Amino acid sequence: MTWNSFIYFALPALLLWLGGAWTAWKKRPIPTYLFTVAGLLVYFAFILGMWFSLERPPLRTMGETRLWYAFFLPTAGLIIYSRWRYPW
Repeated sequence: MTWNSFIYFALPALLLWLGGAWTAWKKRPIPTYLFTVAGLLVYFAFILGMWFSLERPPLRTMGETRLWYAFFLPTAGLIIYSRWRYPW
């Protein structure tokens, strides 16, 4: 897995996250969780694929660190939404 295949994971994850944001705005909690978690799973699949292809955790370069940041930001958003029902 290389950065060339990132777009094939990022676009579906982005669309799922947009669906989660839309359903949060419409005040539908179950689809919000489903869309957001599905987007996180797609994004995490890329992280795992990169981890296995590099044979080390992707934390060495700035781009790899930003990859983790982009994973944990929606995770934090989901936690905040689940606690306070705050639809970003």
